[in-house]
Amino acid sequence: MAGGVPETVGLPYEDASGTVYLPMFRQPVLVYTADNAALAWTHERAVGHGLRVAVYTEDLFKTDHDEDNRAAVRAVATQDLRLVGLTVFGPRNPVDARRGEETASERGSVDRERSSTGAQRRRPGRCP
Repeated sequence: MAGGVPETVGLPYEDASGTVYLPMFRQPVLVYTADNAALAWTHERAVGHGLRVAVYTEDLFKTDHDEDNRAAVRAVATQDLRLVGLTVFGPRNPVDARRGEETASERGSVDRERSSTGAQRRRPGRCP
């Protein structure tokens, strides 16, 4: 996401000893777990609503570099992508609306959020 949407990344950090650290995302990052059906559903809705999406497919973990990664995605039709992860970026309201469209049956195993600080929190109304 950072490469395609540079305004999401802040400036590098530096501590009092002069050690320089990589920049961080300027916005919160939520990470959800989901089964294949929920990933496919989310992908279809996000693309259909014009949100910016990055895909992570099974094939990406079988290649050695970025050029092969792009070729692996390019070789598969959208509906046949074997998704293992997604990044969705857009204005808050449309992104939140896509999450809000989910019904319990469409949600699959999406049940936890992880903030950029790494802290987990349960989504309301979900059982462990």
